[in-house]
Amino acid sequence: MRTSVRSAVRSLLPGRLVGRVGVLLLIVGALCASGAGTAAAAPSEPLLFLGIARGQSVDKLATQVVTDHLTDRQENLVSAAAIAETDRRCRRAQCLGTLAMGRKAELVLSGDVSEITGAKNTLRVQMHLFDARRRELLDQESLCADCDDTKLGILLTSTTSELLLRYRKAASASAQVNSLLDALEKEKDRKSTRLNSSHLGISR
Repeated sequence: MRTSVRSAVRSLLPGRLVGRVGVLLLIVGALCASGAGTAAAAPSEPLLFLGIARGQSVDKLATQVVTDHLTDRQENLVSAAAIAETDRRCRRAQCLGTLAMGRKAELVLSGDVSEITGAKNTLRVQMHLFDARRRELLDQESLCADCDDTKLGILLTSTTSELLLRYRKAASASAQVNSLLDALEKEKDRKSTRLNSSHLGISR
């Protein structure tokens, strides 16, 4: 993967920049490897949890299980008090964005538990994460076979963790790429300024 990225960058940049790009890519790789765990251990994004919907209502027990799990993870939870049940079942970017803005949340988490037709004692668990800054929705799905309350609780918490980890890995990678592009742009500007100064000296 690192080789393919470096080759792509090499094809786009002047030769003199390639060496420094290689060094920067190595630094980015190291930061990505070491930073993912840190991001998961000390999250900072204000997170609004709407609850777990089951049918046409919110499952209070499942919602509490996930709330306790988020608290144990030391997520930065914002209050979901006084949110109407219809709003708690919102899964569209427009209303999720409104909810996030009203609660000053950067992330909105919700979930659905539903039965699978023809599959006895099997439930589908779907967790949804809305990134209010990018207005993007991520989903994570799992199946609970021969399901009971204990298995469902375990699956809800594990699916939630997987979704948050997936989001933070992607966010970390995006931040590293942006940092690399900024560094390359500054390097390009510095070289351009130096070249212009040299041309001015020669013309004099």
